[in-house]
Amino acid sequence: MMDYVPPNNIEAEESVLSALLIDNKYIDDVRDILAAGDFYRTANQKIYGAMIDLYIQEKPVDLVTVMAELRSRNELETVGGAAYLSRTIEAAPMATSVVHYARLVANCSIRRKLILAGHKITQKANSLHENIDDVLDSCQQAVLGVNAADDIKHATASEDLIEIIDQLEAVWDHKILITGVPVGFGSFTRSLCGLQKSDLIILAGRPSMGKTAIAIQMVKHAADADYRPFVFSLEQPKSQLYHRLLASETRIPTTAFRSGYWSKDDWYKISDASANLAQLKFRIDDRGGLSYKEIRKVARMAKRSYGSNFFIIDHLGLVTGAGQKSRNDEVGVYTRQFKIMAKELEVPVMVLSQLSRAADGNEPKLSHLRDSGNIEQDADVVAFINRPEMYDKSDEVKGIADLIIAKQRQGPLCRTRLVWLSESTRFEMLATGEECGYE
Repeated sequence: MMDYVPPNNIEAEESVLSALLIDNKYIDDVRDILAAGDFYRTANQKIYGAMIDLYIQEKPVDLVTVMAELRSRNELETVGGAAYLSRTIEAAPMATSVVHYARLVANCSIRRKLILAGHKITQKANSLHENIDDVLDSCQQAVLGVNAADDIKHATASEDLIEIIDQLEAVWDHKILITGVPVGFGSFTRSLCGLQKSDLIILAGRPSMGKTAIAIQMVKHAADADYRPFVFSLEQPKSQLYHRLLASETRIPTTAFRSGYWSKDDWYKISDASANLAQLKFRIDDRGGLSYKEIRKVARMAKRSYGSNFFIIDHLGLVTGAGQKSRNDEVGVYTRQFKIMAKELEVPVMVLSQLSRAADGNEPKLSHLRDSGNIEQDADVVAFINRPEMYDKSDEVKGIADLIIAKQRQGPLCRTRLVWLSESTRFEMLATGEECGYE
């Protein structure tokens, strides 16, 4: 009888390695699918591990660098030397097929893990001296552990607290009020201490309340403070966002940017504002119909390539890719994934969202969040932009807007009163308008 060989696909493993060596842009896609331990051949495990370590360190990943990395680990000869690496890369498939090959490798890995789990279950089931409840629990853990992450090391509480105390000492020494991304608007930023790393921020409002307008102003505030915002504009082309920015900076009506009716003096204002904006380090991706997976992929690339450290997604209703039966479940997938993205990249992620019709004519509240209770559940911060004049025609509220923090996990609720300048689609602080402690 021939020796048993567990499920494997060496050709697929080599195809993955060679494709990634040729084109690094697919590494993030493959990292979502494969860990080093998923490769059957030990040599391929070591090569893939070296590639990922180089990538995480933002170093080039190619034949030369991978060989050097393996040599520094004293592993080059154990993987077959330069000859094996060279032969692998020569047999490369089309790089665009790498995700398909990665899934073939992952499937074989899962089958091997299931076989091992099956052996463990068989042994446990044959242990007649063990309590049946304990046997069932052990068997369930064996199956559930098939997809568990390998080689994860967790710090002790002592190690974690050393880092926490160091952070607190730095805050104590420097007395920094704004520790996150500053986005302007007075008490709004102060109440949050800036937008914090790993936080999911929902900015919601009814249509035409000014969600995009205030978000693009926040981008400008953050960029002025040397942050590098990245905007996913799923609805509006970037030209419209730049028109809004120029109108906001120059106070020239937005209609002028469509009609061409502006003065020679306005040209000077536009030129100066454009020159100032050109110095800032923000970027805009205005492709429509992006899936949440594509957004996550681009965000990873943007952080690595551009240093992007604050992401805005405009807006939640236009994200695709969940494929759930109900809209409620779809939105739940998106908000959860964007929270995971914020934690993985250690950046604030702001997602613009609609409020339901129940908010018409009323002060917005958390129950008005549209399509899913998961929005409130997953968000670290929920803020509303509200302009009472949209439903109250009295002179007292004309041009008035409220920026309301309705949920904050680690701080107070707050209302910041603003003025809405409709011609230039700009929000400004109302001189007397800050009321923290909003209920």
